[in-house]
Amino acid sequence: MIIFLFSCQPKKAETEVESQVRVQKGELSRLKWIEGNWVGEYQGKPFYETYKMESDSSIAITSYIHVGTDSADQETSYLMWQDSAYYLGSQKNYIVISIDDKEIAMVPHNRATNEIVWTYQSDSTWTALLSGIADTLHYTMKRVHSMDSILLKTE
Repeated sequence: MIIFLFSCQPKKAETEVESQVRVQKGELSRLKWIEGNWVGEYQGKPFYETYKMESDSSIAITSYIHVGTDSADQETSYLMWQDSAYYLGSQKNYIVISIDDKEIAMVPHNRATNEIVWTYQSDSTWTALLSGIADTLHYTMKRVHSMDSILLKTE
């Protein structure tokens, strides 16, 4: 479950956002640690995501909804290179301003108000920090070795 916080706030001036961007095409490959299956928790309930590096400039993020029923719905979003920058979301909701071997930082670009930072902790753990105007959310993502058993279970 990729959580986007949206509002009708005016977006930052393009020049202000663009001046923050310090990322070149191909740098997404530095995030190899995020590939795989992950579980986090939101409001006491687990959520599941799969991150797949499709190229050095695209990651597919599949979120699974209704896990534990006789089926699992899914939704896929992308972090990808477009128009000389990396964006997250179908409407370029976030623009990536920095990537290194252990972290990626994104700021609002279109219809989003929170900043996002994903940080590597270990091969089995990473964190997501969503800093918004009203509150801050912190998620710890744990590696799941097989989604098949999770997605196929029934209640």
